[in-house]
Amino acid sequence: MRILASTRRQPPVSTLDTQNLWTPTLFEGPGHSLRVSTKSKIFTWTGNDWREDFVAPPVSFMPAIFPDGILFLTDGFNQPARISRLITESNVVEFCVGQDRHSGFHAGFSQLGSEAKPMWTLPSDLSLPNLPAATRQSDLYLLVDHSEARDIVNEQQHLIVGRKMLAKDGYNASLLCFSRDLPSLQKVFLRFDALDGCPPVTGKSPGSRAMFPEMPPAWMLFTPNFLFFGLERPDSFMPVVSQRPDIGCQAGVWVMPISELEPALAAQKQIHLEQKSKDEAAAKSGKIP
Repeated sequence: MRILASTRRQPPVSTLDTQNLWTPTLFEGPGHSLRVSTKSKIFTWTGNDWREDFVAPPVSFMPAIFPDGILFLTDGFNQPARISRLITESNVVEFCVGQDRHSGFHAGFSQLGSEAKPMWTLPSDLSLPNLPAATRQSDLYLLVDHSEARDIVNEQQHLIVGRKMLAKDGYNASLLCFSRDLPSLQKVFLRFDALDGCPPVTGKSPGSRAMFPEMPPAWMLFTPNFLFFGLERPDSFMPVVSQRPDIGCQAGVWVMPISELEPALAAQKQIHLEQKSKDEAAAKSGKIP
């Protein structure tokens, strides 16, 4: 066994020994290399030391690791809400989506300096910190809540003993897909089986802004053949009572075959690609559609 980094070693042995590690996140890089994201930088292990590659995006939480890359999440409290991504076989950090206003009490206060535009535009009625995110291949996915929370009340004790999530308009959530070759998004409506009334949603408005933003208790993870959805226990995830998404709900995992998701997205992508071709042809001919 070998120590790759330690801020306690004096004199320092590796490059990371003198860095602000914060909570370092190890993940896979090009060619199955080992990478680490620290407080402000990303390094790659070269076999005998760490090589500094580039500046890490600002984050509010631990970066989220996926088979095809890693997502960097900023909650919008101290900095504008944004999602950046580093694909496994890439050396370029991509600014995926973002919002230029802060959440909570800091809305409209001091902003960061001008930055590059994001790859995609998030709908204006959504608040980025509320949306579970995942990456697959070159696409980014966001889960948008579409459920209504209903309290379960003990009439004898006049206490709220639970909360049930009810689908609105026939579905619990929508899955937004942002594709690299398309400026517009695709949307798939989802309904979850949940006998105890606790699907992987919160019942909160996806456009609401929290006083103290936190990672949502729902999450997504892609594997080669399945898309997994999960709901963590809210009592260990939401210390602020006013932000707790539910009471008495159970943790759970849901699975959806990729074979059911891909046809729905492919049909929408084809429509968008055809429209994109028409717009480009019209632009070349000088005609505005």
